[in-house]
Amino acid sequence: MNIGIIDMISKGILAEKILRKINGGDYPTSNKVDIRDVYLEMEACRNYLIQKYLIQSGDEISSEFISVFEEVPVLKNTNRDRLYAQLPAQLVSLNIKGASGSHIGLRQVSGVKDEYNVFLPMNSGDAGVHYGLESSNLIGGIGYWLENDKIIFENMPAYYEGKNVMVKMISAIQGLGEDDFVPVPAAVETELEDMIFERMIGMKAVPEKKITDNNPNTP
Repeated sequence: MNIGIIDMISKGILAEKILRKINGGDYPTSNKVDIRDVYLEMEACRNYLIQKYLIQSGDEISSEFISVFEEVPVLKNTNRDRLYAQLPAQLVSLNIKGASGSHIGLRQVSGVKDEYNVFLPMNSGDAGVHYGLESSNLIGGIGYWLENDKIIFENMPAYYEGKNVMVKMISAIQGLGEDDFVPVPAAVETELEDMIFERMIGMKAVPEKKITDNNPNTP
């Protein structure tokens, strides 16, 4: 995987920074706030920010939110006699006015060495009632649509089988390792960190009351 982003923070370091902030600068050795909770909030907050910027820009999004996978193999479903590719990561499903679903998160599919000759997105329903119309609109190009966790290709030459395609997508954080960079612009990093902190501050452990005798009312 090649994200092509510099000066970004890793998933693990961002989580550690937030835990330290929650605990007044000290890394917690005993706390009800688990690092896995931070990862869940990290996912939710980043998705919210992506959604916000997509709505503000009308489907334009910073490339720093996008993960680039350069070696996604093209496979063949022999039952359907159709070429397809497995999504290389979990896709974030987004919604903006006039468009919805996973197609928004799947930003571009192309050949590896001719990435400017992009494949054309089709609606999954186009394979049914509107299939003929949409297929004719490809005009010799390669089309694709999403089907669960697979990219299904239309009008793709047979020689692509066994070769690789390039996929640019907004992928979920949960599939990242602790040392992987979080795909988010550096300018948005502080906003993301503050948002996670605000959502998690209520989860900070409340000190337990120590009872020194048999009277539960003892302060």
